[in-house]
Amino acid sequence: VKDHLIKSMADELRDLAKSNVWSGSDMLASTSKDPVKTYDFDRTTLLQYIKGKEPKDMGSSLKSNESYSTTNPLNVKVIRKLDKNSLMIEWGPPPSNETVGYQIFIDGEFKYWVHSAKRNISLLHPLDLSNEIEIMVCPVGDNGKILHRSSIKYTP
Repeated sequence: VKDHLIKSMADELRDLAKSNVWSGSDMLASTSKDPVKTYDFDRTTLLQYIKGKEPKDMGSSLKSNESYSTTNPLNVKVIRKLDKNSLMIEWGPPPSNETVGYQIFIDGEFKYWVHSAKRNISLLHPLDLSNEIEIMVCPVGDNGKILHRSSIKYTP
């Protein structure tokens, strides 16, 4: 779905550029100045954004002062170190039928969004694997709330 959305928007922008109505260089210059937010667009959030509603910043899902235990109910494990800054992880089945996906945090900071409750594997990249890191996988319910946390430490 995302690739289709991106291609459709790219086609539209290409047509605008051909008719000299739009310049891609202006957009690229502005994106280098804007702070990076962790939006996760799908069809619904894209339509809302186009209509002027700001999407939820996924980075705010876990507050920095929120504590969590180092339990591992999903049996999260590193299955392979692929190179000096990439890990492949996997975890067990979703804890409940209301799970719609997973959020993955590295050292308490949101990094990845897995959009399917059926997917239980993820490539984590880029990572600084020269130091110990905490990997936390959080099932997300259909209400958008984190159901619980499952975390492990990776030590080089």
